Amino acid sequence: MEFEVGLEIVDDYGDPDDEDFDDINDTDTRQLHSRIGHIAFEYEGRMLVWGGYKENSNGSHSRYLDTEELLSYNPYIDLWTLKETKNAPMAGISGSCAVVFDDTLYVFGGYYDQFPDIGGNTNGLYALNLKSSAWREVDTGASCKPLPCDKMTGWEHNQRLYFFAGFGPRPDVPSNSQCSFQLDMSTLHRGNRGWNNQLVCFDPLTEQWIQVKQKGQIPLPRAAHAAAKIGNLVYVFGGRNQDKRMKDLHVLNMDTLTWKQLQTSEVGPEGRSWHSLTAVGDTHLVLFGGYNQNEETLSDCWRLDVTSLSWTHVDLPFTSPRLWHTACLGVPGEVLVYGGCTSNIHSNMIQLSTEMVHLRFAPKPLFSLCVSTIMKERQRLVEQFPVLPDRLQSLINTLCSSDNRLATGDS
Repeated sequence: MEFEVGLEIVDDYGDPDDEDFDDINDTDTRQLHSRIGHIAFEYEGRMLVWGGYKENSNGSHSRYLDTEELLSYNPYIDLWTLKETKNAPMAGISGSCAVVFDDTLYVFGGYYDQFPDIGGNTNGLYALNLKSSAWREVDTGASCKPLPCDKMTGWEHNQRLYFFAGFGPRPDVPSNSQCSFQLDMSTLHRGNRGWNNQLVCFDPLTEQWIQVKQKGQIPLPRAAHAAAKIGNLVYVFGGRNQDKRMKDLHVLNMDTLTWKQLQTSEVGPEGRSWHSLTAVGDTHLVLFGGYNQNEETLSDCWRLDVTSLSWTHVDLPFTSPRLWHTACLGVPGEVLVYGGCTSNIHSNMIQLSTEMVHLRFAPKPLFSLCVSTIMKERQRLVEQFPVLPDRLQSLINTLCSSDNRLATGDS
């Protein structure tokens, strides 16, 4: 399979076809993309973005973003819109993990900046109905509750949600023998936090946590790793454990809950954390960015063929380093890289991304190309608008009447 990667400057408009979303009235487009610790997910062909925080001008990271705001990006016509949700039960939070099931977004765990006395982490589970836009806290009962943590990964399989590993406070009581915990010695005086390798399961039909039994070569405790699911297999790459940012690759068979560490080609990505891993098609994973052992923010891209277990370095026509970003599928064959930090996150003054990267491994859809071309040439083509199909004509007319055009700042 041949891959073609591109980065494109695109225009963003308020979304005219969605009455539930409002135009974004922010002329500084850099602010649209500047956040870390957020979540992003694909839903009905769009990328939705929620949570996280922004850096204040003095370098502090206390400005957590409004938990009732939900950003939406339509990759087919390059549209950003803002939706106000209702009754968000949580304060500002970062490092959560999100999984969508049956028109509901489930948000698990994360870190609250307001509660340093308990280490800041939570094992709370919250649900956002993506149709009614209403939040609620899920009452899961007291049994089988997972460890509080952030920077974990999650996915859905056979109508159940799974979450793996993370960073959080030491367990009060010994956990089951399958979950290991490694203390971060630098946190001895502020919460006794560390890394775990718990695998937990939530049943959204009964709204109960279920204890699962892992088998095989269970990965070491870690956080800020990345995971992607193809069919019944979940691939986990890298993450941090103690002072090491790893480059190991594991696969979990979801039918048997059996882990296996995979041996890949000698040429491959270096160890890292805070990177992204995205399934593109049925046989390939795309890895982008992260934070390496030398505390450098990375901008490299790699493609893994899961059938041959061979890595291929993807030559990009740009440099856009970032860590703690998110990556979602856009149009078919496209990975959208959003947000993140572009500098050393441990420095006093960190820098956030001001652009969204489009990694295209296939040609852009014809409909998207048509809309983009018409909008760019609308002054010359305006007299021909009446001959367009009704749906396309309505869309173009609405876009042209919008007073609040945004630019993504891609470069």
